[in-house]
Amino acid sequence: MNYPYLKNPEMDIETVVIETPRCTIEPFRIEWIDFTDLTGAFCGANEHLYISPYLPTVEQEYEYMHSVIENRKSGKAFECFIFDKVTWTLMGSVGISDLDTEEPNLGLWIRKEYHRKWYGTEVYAAMLDWARKETNFSFFKHAVDPENTASIKLAEKFHGKLQEVMTERGHLKYYIYLK
Repeated sequence: MNYPYLKNPEMDIETVVIETPRCTIEPFRIEWIDFTDLTGAFCGANEHLYISPYLPTVEQEYEYMHSVIENRKSGKAFECFIFDKVTWTLMGSVGISDLDTEEPNLGLWIRKEYHRKWYGTEVYAAMLDWARKETNFSFFKHAVDPENTASIKLAEKFHGKLQEVMTERGHLKYYIYLK
């Protein structure tokens, strides 16, 4: 597959591994995941901030994961799991979606038990560093539920510029510039 958004379009993004001091970030793989655990953790962390009008079932999460993998293979997304380096526990996900648009979106989800321990900042910084080094993008959109103060602070920490126009879902829209 040729990925036009990469500086090296021949890079095999299926094999990308991004390391932080405490985490390993790797592309989604179905065989690595207990979907009951993933769905419960995701819904628990997002019951008040979920980006859609309903919380997913295990089956919907499984279907979603398959669609994300297909989007990665077709060059529309680069979505990854975040694992604890020591225990190999699933800590969350991070990724760049909407790669085929003018506003690629950088998103992050951290399991509730890892909140307030700076994992979000660590992983977000690693993804931005990877993107600066490996992609042709000049910015990412960071869409945030107005009630999610942690995500707002994260965008601001990385010098995100709040845009006047909100997303179609009523979320705040920040641009995080890479240059």
